[in-house]
Amino acid sequence: MNFQKILKQVATEKNTTPEDVYREMQIALADAYSHKDDTQESQALWKEMGFDKRCPSPEQFIKKSAQKLRGDLGMSIWRRRS
Repeated sequence: MNFQKILKQVATEKNTTPEDVYREMQIALADAYSHKDDTQESQALWKEMGFDKRCPSPEQFIKKSAQKLRGDLGMSIWRRRS
């Protein structure tokens, strides 16, 4: 699904704008990233996702999360749900 469509859908459901949804996503990611070194597990997760050097954009984070889910669930399962 298109990232902009997702933002619009969430914005509609929450009675706000896509820009506000995006901004809130950025804030949440920045907060989570600022705590990436709090535990070894957190460090490992950010590194595994490829974001150990800088905070990802919402688009980057969603894309990488979807890729990880596809890998964890297996492509055949993912295709059946799509």
